[in-house]
Amino acid sequence: MFKTKTLKLEYDDVDEYVANKKRKKRRQIITVTILSVFAVIGFIAVGYVLAAVVDTHRRNAEIPDFIGQNIDDVLNSGEYDFEFDTDYAYDPNKALGEILDQNPKAASRRVGRDTSVTLTVNSEEAEVMVPVVSKLSESVAINTLKKSHLEAEIVKENNENVAEGTVIRTEPSSGEMVKVKSKVIVYIAERKAEVPDILGMTLEEAKAKLGEAGLTAGELTFEYSDDYDNGLIMLQGIESGEKVDKGTAVPVTVSKGEPIPVTVKSEIDLSRFQDYVPFKISIIVDGEEEITQNASKDYLNGIGFNYKFELTRKITVTAANVEIMINDQPYQTYIFNFENAEYWLDHEDEVHLEKSTPETSS
Repeated sequence: MFKTKTLKLEYDDVDEYVANKKRKKRRQIITVTILSVFAVIGFIAVGYVLAAVVDTHRRNAEIPDFIGQNIDDVLNSGEYDFEFDTDYAYDPNKALGEILDQNPKAASRRVGRDTSVTLTVNSEEAEVMVPVVSKLSESVAINTLKKSHLEAEIVKENNENVAEGTVIRTEPSSGEMVKVKSKVIVYIAERKAEVPDILGMTLEEAKAKLGEAGLTAGELTFEYSDDYDNGLIMLQGIESGEKVDKGTAVPVTVSKGEPIPVTVKSEIDLSRFQDYVPFKISIIVDGEEEITQNASKDYLNGIGFNYKFELTRKITVTAANVEIMINDQPYQTYIFNFENAEYWLDHEDEVHLEKSTPETSS
């Protein structure tokens, strides 16, 4: 009985022992698991913190000073992760492409590298507003546009409502945005009269027409004309369409009608050639042969060796070149003036002739 009881007690103890061992083991496993979970969570948290620190360091930077740099150098450097926007301005004293300004300013604050930074670039693509120059004088308007980097093209326009010499308007109009160096047409008021066309009018008609334009008939001359009848205006001293000051006197030429023919008679001394007859005499007028004659001794003796000829031209011919040829050799050159019915020797050339064989009687 004692042994049986003892064995039973030992069995109970072993069972309880085993059970306790199992409970302890489970508690250890749970503890280890919990610790492992906390360790993993800790590692993850630490990783997140470190990653955040690293990422914050990576993603945040101070904005550099870009002013004075070239825009292409900045954009193509690959050094910056900023989002760049560009704006344009113009400074003639700076190089094209140079950065003139930036927003945000340099080192103003730490920002993310994907922050947008606007760079203002020196460029002829920049736009400016056409300034107001109405009623300004021409010189002031030109300087005002020049200060805005614009070019002025001056156009005069007759206008009675705006002070003479001042700006009427501009194209493009003031307030419009245009690129720098654009041309702006500036209309300047003037008090000018436009000369009318008076050709073909009578003198009285011409005076009336000029008077309507605020002009007068000036110096009056008369000339012959192949195109205008007697008494009609054939020339005006200032061409039609020209702008002149009001009250200007326009010179006028009145036609005397078709020019009349005038004959100039001449006499040429050929006595030096009396031993060389017969010979040929030719008269060349302005390069065209006018007269050709074979001169015999009897003929020349009959006229006393003074060869006479005459030319007829319109009175308006003031300079005809007349050459005397002896046997096709230049002898004398004369200038004939039909307006004054006169002629004069211009120059003389040496002629070489051979003496003729004396005539014999049978």
